Order: sequence, then structure tokens, then C-alpha cells
Amino acid sequence: MALIACCGTVTAAFIGSDSIKGLLAQFYPQSNNAIITVHVADSSGKPLSGAKSLFFYSAGSLSQYTDTNGISTFFIADKIQGNVRLIIEADGYQIYEKQIIYPIESVVDVRLIEKQGSEENVILRAVSESDGLPISGIDVIVSFSGEITRQTTDSDGFAVFTLPFDSNGKLDVQISVNAQGYGIENQFSTLAPGKLQYILLSPNSLRIEIPSISNSGNNLPVATPSNTAGDIPMLEDLIGTGVDISQQTGASGLKSNYVRPKFAAIEIRKR
Repeated sequence: MALIACCGTVTAAFIGSDSIKGLLAQFYPQSNNAIITVHVADSSGKPLSGAKSLFFYSAGSLSQYTDTNGISTFFIADKIQGNVRLIIEADGYQIYEKQIIYPIESVVDVRLIEKQGSEENVILRAVSESDGLPISGIDVIVSFSGEITRQTTDSDGFAVFTLPFDSNGKLDVQISVNAQGYGIENQFSTLAPGKLQYILLSPNSLRIEIPSISNSGNNLPVATPSNTAGDIPMLEDLIGTGVDISQQTGASGLKSNYVRPKFAAIEIRKR
């Protein structure tokens, strides 16, 4: 690569994509956030907008609705350790659940199955009412209309049930929990179809609750450099140089600039 300096202009010819990435990283440093993108579609592959994505990891949980292209993108500030859990809820579709191996699975494609008949999946998560931490390895017994079904919560406190709901979209049940420190029998509750629901446990009682999980934005925040130093190129300096620049507007109205380098010659004008 040859650098030619003349009259305050620095020209870099035939810069490969790796060099451009390094240049852009210097002037537009990227976030250290973990990024997981979820594509949600129906069984035919048509993107589903407005599906609720629930994301659980070691340091907390987030939720987000898919955009018009069926996409949710999670930007996680905390360092992710171990596997994470993804749950998708959408009206008219079976609830979806998957363990994600991060960072191997940073992009997840989901196909939802349309609801058929009265049976629907329900995901219950056992958590301690005192501190909100998941409780693993407990037997959850659900009784209804003379039927009994049993599941054991996994390492993240989740258990999946397939249950018949009435035409009003509810099911009255009795729930029993058998585990060390918890001895609860035949607690009357009402379950909702196709939803994640928490079993909030105390030593002698439980209650069912649909959790309120904080919503995250769809796009990265605007990051426009100040250029006060006089040597930082502005975005308009990159237009027409072979670097793709696009702008997207998130649900909150914030605009984000996306810079995508490719093999090209680039000229940076020194101000």
C-alpha cells in the first residue's frame, strides 16, 4: 500500500477490507456487547413481526418484539457465561423454547408452529419468591379434570407442559411441588396458553405470575464522533469510497449509522 501526502490530503490506494475495518475501528470503536440476532418466521418461512422474544442469561433477562422483517437483535452489555435461553411468544403459534450455545450460535433462525386444536404448550419457570433465582431439579405436578402430568425443572428452572385449554384460553389446575425446602400440595391456579409463567415459590405456598421482563431497543444507539480533534473523518468523507453506509430508524425513533467496509480505494481528507 502506498501513502501519498500532498497539500493536506492523505490518499490510501487499494486498501483491503481488513485494513478498512482497522481504520473504522480506530475512528468508530465498536461496543464490546455480546450480540445475538433472532430471525422468527412461520412454518412456511414468512417473517413474523410482533413476536415477543424473551432472552435469559446468567446476569438477567431481556425482551424484544420482532420488527417487520421478523428480526430481534439483543445487545448484551454483560459478559455472557454459559448457555442462554431463548423463548418466543406469538399469538396463534405454539410457544418456542431453545437453549443457545453462545458464541457459537450468535444468529438463531426460528420457525414457529401454528396452533392446532385445544392443546398448547406452556412453559413454567420455578423461581424463589424471596430472591427471584431459578430453582432447578424440583418436581412440578399439574392436575386438571382428573388428569395428572409431571415435569422436573431443568438447570435454569424451566419445565415445558402440553395442556388442553378451554375456548376462553385458560385452564384451572392444581399445582403441587415436591422438593427439599418446598412442600406444596394442590395449590389452585389458572394457567394461560402459549405464555411463559413463573411459579413463585416460598416454603409453604406458591403463586403463578406472567413475568414482566424489561424491553430492549432494536438498534444500536447513535454513535457520531465529535471531530473536534480535526483528524477524524466524518461519515460524509466515506461516501463514494467503496464503504457502504446505511441508516436505520429504530422503534424509539433513534437513528443508527451502519458502516460496512469492502475492498475499495479510499481517500481521507485531512481537515
